[in-house]
Amino acid sequence: MEEVVAKPAVGERLRAAREVLGLDTAAVAASLKLSKRQIDALEAGDWSRLPGNTFIRGFVRNYARVVQLDAAELLADLDAPPPTAQRLDLPQNTSAVLPQSGQAQKRDYAAVLGGVILITIAVVAYYVVPPDFWQSNPREVPPVAAEPAALFPPAGLSATETVEPPVVTAEMVSGTAVTPTPAVASAAVDSGKRLKLTFAQPSWVEIRDGSGQIIYSQLNPAGSEREIEGQPPYIMVVGNAAHVTVRYQGRNIELQPRSKDDVARVTVE
Repeated sequence: MEEVVAKPAVGERLRAAREVLGLDTAAVAASLKLSKRQIDALEAGDWSRLPGNTFIRGFVRNYARVVQLDAAELLADLDAPPPTAQRLDLPQNTSAVLPQSGQAQKRDYAAVLGGVILITIAVVAYYVVPPDFWQSNPREVPPVAAEPAALFPPAGLSATETVEPPVVTAEMVSGTAVTPTPAVASAAVDSGKRLKLTFAQPSWVEIRDGSGQIIYSQLNPAGSEREIEGQPPYIMVVGNAAHVTVRYQGRNIELQPRSKDDVARVTVE
């Protein structure tokens, strides 16, 4: 008989994807506007610590988008009933009274009807509620202890370091030019002061220019390149730094020292 290998639980897959990206639970909680306790409950599969099935589905869907997983597959596994092995052990000489057939059928009908109602409610909520409802509606999402600063900062980056909203300069994303904001365009200098970043693996990068303003703050996919232009000196925070190459004025910038979480903080002049 062929052995069937069970899939990892939904929470385990979310945790594994987060660790691959080098992110901690505090960063995910800040991105989703949830508490760290709720993120821990999601990854542990402890649904009793979360507000309800409808909220759980929304949390799982948004978490999957952040760690780049297939939300539909996770939700399907979330709805599937866990396999259970029922066993009935009765001591010897114990008599059991079986219910009459009419009573058993009534209970079965009630159980089926209740299941149909729950499934109908879940399906309606999935297709009617907007995907960003859980983030944009503060009345439905439980409050967090503090307002997150930047979207998904690298592991080990404190909230006080990212309180300014990120401003991204002109760059190429999938072959399409992104027009810089007027504030950044006015601060742009010649190409000799341009930073070029190459990512062998996913990495979060935040860059401040000489005025202390954040000019770039983004999670970058593996295999991508970015060119950032601004007013030096640049103050850089680079996650997963061992897999990032930075060139400035024709030379490679050494991303040292790095923390135990492989986060580098360097100044480029």
